[in-house]
Order: sequence, then structure tokens, then C-alpha cells
Amino acid sequence: MFGKLSFYLGVLLLLWAGQVAGQGLRIKGNSYPIHERTAIDLFNYQPSLQHRTLSKRLQIRFELRLDQTHSYGSILRIKLENPAKILNLFCRKLDGGWLEFKLTEEGRDQLSVIQLDPKSFGMDQWITTVLQFEISSGQISWHLLDKKQTIPFAFSTITYENIYFGKNDISIDVADCSIRALEIALDENQYVFPLRESSGNTIHDVTGKPVASVERPVWLINESYYWKKTHTIRLQATGGYQFDQERGRMVFFDRNQLQFLDLSTHALTQYTLDNPLPLDIRLGNSFIDGEWLYVYEVNDLPIGSPTVVGINLETRETRIVSTAYIAMQLHHHTGQQTAGIPYLLFGGFGNDRYSNTFLSLDLKDGSWDTVGTNGDRIMARYFTSSFYDPDADQLFVFGGMGNEAGDNTLGRTYRYDLYRLDLKTFRLHKLWEDEWPGKALVPARNLVYDGSEAFFALLYPEYLSNSTLQLYRFSIADGAHQQLGDSIPIKSEKIKTNANLFFYKPLNTFYGITQEFAANEVSSEIQLYELKAPALTHAELTQYDDYQPKGPWPWYGWAIAIVACTAVAIIILRRRSLRQAAAMAPAPLHPEVATYPLPVRNAIYLFGKFEVIDKKGTHIAHLFSGRLKQVLLLFLSRYPGKGIESGELSALLWPDKEVAATKNIRGVTLNQFRKLLAYLDGIALVYADNHYQLQITGCFIDYLAFSEAYDRGEAYTPLTATILERGKFLKNTEHELLDDLKEDTEYKVVEILHRQVAEVFDNSQYERCIHLARLCLETSPIDLDALAYEIKSMLRLKQKVEAIRRFEHFKQFYENLMREPLPFTIDQLKD
Repeated sequence: MFGKLSFYLGVLLLLWAGQVAGQGLRIKGNSYPIHERTAIDLFNYQPSLQHRTLSKRLQIRFELRLDQTHSYGSILRIKLENPAKILNLFCRKLDGGWLEFKLTEEGRDQLSVIQLDPKSFGMDQWITTVLQFEISSGQISWHLLDKKQTIPFAFSTITYENIYFGKNDISIDVADCSIRALEIALDENQYVFPLRESSGNTIHDVTGKPVASVERPVWLINESYYWKKTHTIRLQATGGYQFDQERGRMVFFDRNQLQFLDLSTHALTQYTLDNPLPLDIRLGNSFIDGEWLYVYEVNDLPIGSPTVVGINLETRETRIVSTAYIAMQLHHHTGQQTAGIPYLLFGGFGNDRYSNTFLSLDLKDGSWDTVGTNGDRIMARYFTSSFYDPDADQLFVFGGMGNEAGDNTLGRTYRYDLYRLDLKTFRLHKLWEDEWPGKALVPARNLVYDGSEAFFALLYPEYLSNSTLQLYRFSIADGAHQQLGDSIPIKSEKIKTNANLFFYKPLNTFYGITQEFAANEVSSEIQLYELKAPALTHAELTQYDDYQPKGPWPWYGWAIAIVACTAVAIIILRRRSLRQAAAMAPAPLHPEVATYPLPVRNAIYLFGKFEVIDKKGTHIAHLFSGRLKQVLLLFLSRYPGKGIESGELSALLWPDKEVAATKNIRGVTLNQFRKLLAYLDGIALVYADNHYQLQITGCFIDYLAFSEAYDRGEAYTPLTATILERGKFLKNTEHELLDDLKEDTEYKVVEILHRQVAEVFDNSQYERCIHLARLCLETSPIDLDALAYEIKSMLRLKQKVEAIRRFEHFKQFYENLMREPLPFTIDQLKD
């Protein structure tokens, strides 16, 4: 029942905040003129949050990405009034290449230093950064990645003026960086800044309230919607391009030259070949295998001429691979490298014919052979596209235009269908066909596979001279699709004109490419565009504005809206009885429990923010799609039992499909899941006795650690206390499959916290009692016992005004949601 309650309140928060995954804000630093550098004044629009005196803590938490390898300058500046100090978080690159982060007392002293090896994290990795004034402990602690430092700071209270990022006053040396997921804690109050605005100079908190001002911001959410043109390459001779995935670069070529564009540094290098390629390039089709770029033509060359040539991209050595040719030209075919076939080609157009033949190229003898298939028949077509799944050894072919007869004189039809070719059995299976609304579109040459359940395609109307490419995401299971991002312009006057789509995982970026040929069909212009993942819909881009609160009581309005829309939730809530903790086996609990150092490598965290940290200390939670996260949680919910039978797993994950029809997608999903588990040590998916189950020998999982401690009767130890401090179990994760798991775990959490709240209250530890009560209310938001202890503790601490405000806030929420009066008044809680 706790799980269902959390779901409906989660909906409330989503509507209230208009929340999509936070995107972030780029801070323009020293690489820009001083007047163009970014300045963030954090509480500029909330005077009540300025000049505050704090007695417990000031915590600043955010994720940081350095946008220049030579980043130098200030990241964060905190002005204190009492004591009169200015603290600065400063970054610079050392001569040896390491990054040095310094916490300084501005103009006086260096307080602490953390150094990071750039090789220890990825090119586009976000670094979790935490700076905390632990006032009651008389110290400052701060950490980046897995490095942590603590320094003395012996003041019983602190008063700050404000908090600043980027340029501020005379501090003009600013690091070129980006921040996201910003959270500020002021004593017991917490403020969350999603940083997902797309325009303007105002930063809002999670409730939509304007809090901070920012000058010259770069809102990162726009990079996930608007394609950015980054390079133009002009080829005077007929040539082409290819994506070198292994080395993170684009390769451009013609007979006389090679050009390499490094996607990380944007450096472009050019080499003139000592000897021209021994190939008369007509269409410029190509693929890369290891260090070799292979350029091929299938037709339209004199018999005996080279048709496939290779060039070593490191040594520029060239070799003729083949003089074999195919009986017809194949404009706009699709091709992929596979595990068993060096290059597999399908479709195309030439000699007034469409092709539906699969062809393989043997790089050893240079021969082209027809690949025979069985199963479903596929219509002859061109302007078709494909992707290859290496885990399942399967080729997927999508869309295109042509006709069943393969005869261009009979006209053509456009298809929006998906076929799967199993390269072990060569069985071709039609997965689905969709009726496309609106104007006819064809896909660009290549598809991008997300590794589990979907693919991305660039579609455009090739029959229009001036048109645009549009990115779509398609479900492999049923073809459900979603339009993403804005568009890329393309001028498709010539049949040689083409477009392509690639994805480079280390930079988390899509690349769209157009190659437009001139009237002579020899020279061409290649345009490169970039789009950061995750690609967004227009609704997601503008959702923040759509849901911004209009009145002074946005929370109240949303509460009423939720009540009106979720009658089922109300019924559930009315039936819910507050479980008491008296039945729990007695165990000596201590009101203050020492913190426990949780692992920062090889760990999975389900309490609070969902985190997966691999064996190297890299955060990889973003690799878990919604489906793969469900798979992980399902198997954890059955651990350490027998596991899940394959048919049951299919019924749970794909309830609308027959079990037999899910065999392939189940295999793809589990293969992808196994690949993700391989990033960690001591956890694996095994198959035994017709059941899939997790085998866990060394990976730390907070849910299992908590459950095992509870079962042993060790309900409140340093370990469990630290786990609970992370936050709510499966926060922001809802699915009916997880209801039992959430309900069981949340019952245990509330049971433990109820006992602990009562104990610390009886021991007159009122600040601790307030903290634990709020932890309890995060899991069980209408827990009357927790509220009573919180209010009584506040009154004992002489926080009367805050206690009344808190009580009225809760009362309003409770009565609108439950449709019944709160069963006690604040006067009844007074001594």
C-alpha cells in the first residue's frame, strides 16, 4: 500500500514541477570575453534566503562537467558574513595533466586540495560534487568522485550573504564548466534546482518558484532538442564519409585525400595521398573494419576495374580487394558489418529495378555472394536502412520504397516496416508494419540501436528538392514511434545525395550527416550536425513552462487536481491503516548512530537516487533503460529464491503478448542486461532449473544489505541508518510489478523509524526526532504519528511559528486528499 501511495504523490510532484530529467546549465568561463562570462546569483529573487544564519549545516551538492581540458578558474563562491570569509572552489590543470580542485579562503589561505586523474573518468562524465559545512561538528567536508577531504571549521553558527557560481564581483577567472542536479540544504530545509529551463535569465526551484538570477546562461536542455551544425566539409572530387566508432572520429575521403575530424576536440587533420586510390569513385559507399577503410562500387565501372579498395587509416597504405561487380547498380542500399559476414548489403535501385537481395562481401577473395534466406518475403526497395544487434547476431531492416515486382515502371509504395534476419539460421521475420500518417518519408542510410528495445531513425521526403530530416524513436516490439528534436535541412536534387545517422556513446551524442552533390554530380558538400542524448520531444522541451505554477499556492491547487483525478488513490488511502511498530522484536536502538562508509565502487543503490557504480567507480545508472531497470528490480525482488521462470518473466514484462512471441525480445533484453552486469564484479545472471536468477557474491546492493540486517533483528545500525539517510526507497520509480517490493520495504522502513522517532523523543533529542520524522513522512506522507512527533519536537525547541506553519501545511494536504478532517489539532500536541 505504501508503494501505491507513493505513486500518486509522485504524480503530484511531477505535475507540480513539470519535471523532465534535469538537463543543466553551461557556465561560460575564461574562453569567453569577461563581459560574456556566466554569473549565477543563487538566491537573488528570494531575499528571505539571503543573509541567513545557520546552526546545523550548509550543503551544496551538484554534478559538474568540465567543458575544456584546460579549465582554469572559479566554480563556486560562498560569501560568509559571520565569520567574514569568502570561500572559493577553484579548478586548474597541472603540468602533469592532472586536475586540481582547491577549496580556498579567498585572499588568505588554501584550505584543502583534491586532485583527479582525467583518465579515471570518461570524456563526457559528470562529477558528483558535494561541499558541506557540518556546523555542529565544526568541520567542512567536501568530495569529488571518490575523493573526500575534511577540514576544521570551528564556528557554532555561520551567516552567509549568498552563494554564487561563475563570475562574481572581482572574481572574473571562471572555469569553463557545466552544472546540473543542484541541491542546497540550509539546516533542515532543502532546495532543489532542476536546471531545465530552455531560455531566460531566471532559475526556478522544483516547485516552479523563481529563486536565482543568471547572466549569459547556456541552457543545456536545448542541446537535446536543437541540432547544431558543427562542420562543413567540401569535396571537389567524388568521395564520401564514414564514422570511425573505435577512434571517435569522422573520416572524409576522395581519391586524393583523407580528412579526420576528432569528435572530442573538433580538430580536423588532412592528408594528401601519395598515390590516388585505385578506384573510380561514383557513389562513395564505404565501411571501416579495424584500421582499414573500404570504399566500394557495385556497378557502373568498366569490367576488370577495381570495385573494392582498402586504405589503412594509419599508414595510408592502399590495396585492391576486388574487381568483382554486381549485375545492377544499387543506389541507396543499406549495409552492416556482422560477426560472421565482413559486410552484408541489402536493397538498392538501378537499371529501373529495385532489389530485395541480401549480398555478402568476402574481404579475403573479394567476392560478392547472394545470401539465401527463408521465412517471410521482403518487398524489393531502396532508400532502406538497417542496424545490427551483435549480441543476438541479427540484422534489422527498416522502411524504404519500391514495389513487390521490383519494377520501377510500375510505380512505388512507401513502407514503414521492420524485418529481422537471424544470421545463425538466415530466417527472415517480419516484426510489424505501420500505417504512416502524413507525407511519405524514407529513412537515412543507418539506424541507431539503443541496445535493448528501440532504434532511432532520420526520416525525410526524398522527393522534395528542399526538405528536412526528422529524428524518430521506434519501438522494436510494435513500431510505436515518437518524434524527437527539431529538423536538419537537406537539398536532395541529385540521386547521389544522401544522409546518415550515427551515435557516439562516450560523448552521448547523435550525429546527423548530409552529403549534397552539385549539378556536376562530382563535387559535394558534407554537413555535420550534433544532438545530445537523450533527444527530447517538443513537449519535453517546453514542459517546464507549461507546468509553471501561476498562483501563490501552487501546491494546494495541484493537490485538489490530484484528488479530482485519482479517486482510486483516495480509496486506497482511506483503507490504509497506520501500522504500528510495537510488534517488532526488541533490539537495543541508539538515538545517535555513527555513519557507515557506503561503497563508492561496485555498488547498486535503490534508496534515494538510483545509482549503479561499476567496479572502476564510474556511475553507469544512465545505461539502464526503464525496461532494464525493471528487469534488475524484478530479479532482486526474487533474490535469494529460485528466480523467475522464462515464461513468467515474459508474462511480467510483456503482458500484452503471447509468451511464444516474446522469445526474441526477451533474449535481446536479457543479453543487454548481462552486458550491464559485466561492468560490476560479484553479480551475474545465471540460468538453472529453467529459471533465471541473480548470483550475487561480492556486489554491494543497499536493498539487500538493509533487508538482511532487518531479518537479523539489526534494525537500526550504522549501516541501515546510513542507507535510510539516502532517501526514499525506489524514489521516482513506479510500476505495478514493483508494488509488492515497495510495500514490503517501505513497511520495514516506517516500522524502524517509528520506534526510533519515539526513542529519540523520549531522550529529548528533538532535532534528531524532527529529522527522523521527516524521513518517515517521505516514505509515508500522511503518517500521523510521525507528524505528531515532528510538531511536538518543534514546539519543545521553541519553534512555534515554524511548527504552526508546518502543521497547517500538512492539515491542508491531508484533508484535501483524505476528504476527512485531521483527527487532532496543534493545541492537542502542546505540553
